[in-house]
Amino acid sequence: MKINCPTFSVFAIVLAASEFNWLDLPKIVGNALGIGVFGGQMLLSLIVLLAVMLPTLYLSDANMVIGLFVGTLALGFLVALGWMDPLVFTLLILIAAVGWAKLIADILTGKGGL
Repeated sequence: MKINCPTFSVFAIVLAASEFNWLDLPKIVGNALGIGVFGGQMLLSLIVLLAVMLPTLYLSDANMVIGLFVGTLALGFLVALGWMDPLVFTLLILIAAVGWAKLIADILTGKGGL
């Protein structure tokens, strides 16, 4: 649907939203920018993660436990939408697990802690 009016009416926005498929958005963005579907997925995932994580970390005074929890939920949502490759999600979770293992080992040996 093409809208030629410079000011969008509420009806036109609702009509455009009803015809829009959110699952095709990475392909549309990737083709428009010339970066491919995977690049569109990563770009949109980055935008969503920044929109979720920056306010979360700011409001929680950069508490990494809360940030990791909210970030994992956001990543799972992006994988469910099909905007992020499950392999990337798995690798990020493994990196977080290694970080937690190091933190727990430091706590148990008395070298550091939270």
